[in-house]
Parts: sequence; C-alpha cells; structure tokens
Amino acid sequence: MQPGEVFSDLGAHDWAKADILYLYEKGIVSGVSNNSFKPESNVKREEFVKMLVEALEIPISGNNSGFFDSANGAWYEKYLSAAKESGIVNGRADGSFGVGNTITRQDMAVMMHRALSVMNKLPNAQNKAQNFSDSND
Repeated sequence: MQPGEVFSDLGAHDWAKADILYLYEKGIVSGVSNNSFKPESNVKREEFVKMLVEALEIPISGNNSGFFDSANGAWYEKYLSAAKESGIVNGRADGSFGVGNTITRQDMAVMMHRALSVMNKLPNAQNKAQNFSDSND
C-alpha cells in the first residue's frame, strides 16, 4: 500500500479510484474494513441507503426504522430510519427492508427518484432518460 492510500484493494480499478476516494473523503462510503473497499462486491440494500442519505445530507433522527429485519443499534439502522422518515424507502409488504440483500438497479432507481422528488429536484421532461436496450432486464 502506498503512503496516504486508504484502500489497498483498488489497484485493478484505477478508473474508479479517484471517485471512490472522493466519496470516502465526503463520508458517503467507508469500505468494508480497515484498508479494504471490495470494489467488485455487490452493493447491499442498506449500503445504498447509507450512500444516498449521506450524499443528499438527509437529516438523521436516530429513531428505530421499524423494519423487522433491521437490528436495533446496527450501523445501518439510523440510515434506514432517516430514509423511511423522509419517504425514500417504504420496505416490503411483510414489514422487512431486505437487509443483507443485494440491491437491484430498479430499487436504486426508485430510491433515487423518491429522494429527488422529496427534494423537489426531479428533472423536467426535456431531461428524461432515453430507453436503454437492457431496460427489460
């Protein structure tokens, strides 16, 4: 590891290193352990919520989220609570959030849309995304 390097496992990911380090410096990502980021790992639902809450500076109240699969006092609980209170996440019909599950692109898009809506920052009709060839996936 080079002096001043935060994560020792970004060597093969030079294309993303500057962005990862920027997000780390802003407190939006923190890695999975000391000196390890695991850049090829899938993002879990609670990890994405933490990134969204931190990036958008959504106020954290410290309340319990109320999701039955969220452990009180877990590192992610305050982020789930903040996202739920602000209307960004609702959870699943059974009262769970899906803690530990890999997040889908669809769920990321829904959460980002809700967050932008709550913040009154939805793009206007001229800025709508084009159809993508893999949109059905």
